Amino acid sequence: MAALQAVPHSGNYSGAKSYILRMGEALHHELEDKNIHVSVLIPGPTDTPGLNARNDIDLSKFPGKVMSAEDVVNEGLNALVNDKATHLAGIHNRIMKKIMPNSLLTKMMGSLMKKHAPKELSI
Repeated sequence: MAALQAVPHSGNYSGAKSYILRMGEALHHELEDKNIHVSVLIPGPTDTPGLNARNDIDLSKFPGKVMSAEDVVNEGLNALVNDKATHLAGIHNRIMKKIMPNSLLTKMMGSLMKKHAPKELSI
């Protein structure tokens, strides 16, 4: 979900994700007359080996529910089949995004990243 708000202590990462989101949205519209479908999946926290390998992150304290990779992929493929430009996976992520202001999400992610971001990402 880093594409949807600034992430302190990881600004380059969230900026790159925002670029991918906006590029995908543009391509979705640019290529539709060629019958090429582009859909950008915003996965949120996903149960992957990379996330599970982190001993320093308590996943129970993650903002939002960690989804299985299979569920995220299924939602993404469904979004592509239904020609959606973007899709935020997980009902809990969609609810959180609707009810929480970006300023609060930015603060929450900033606190998490301050504790857990690799030192080379911090200023």
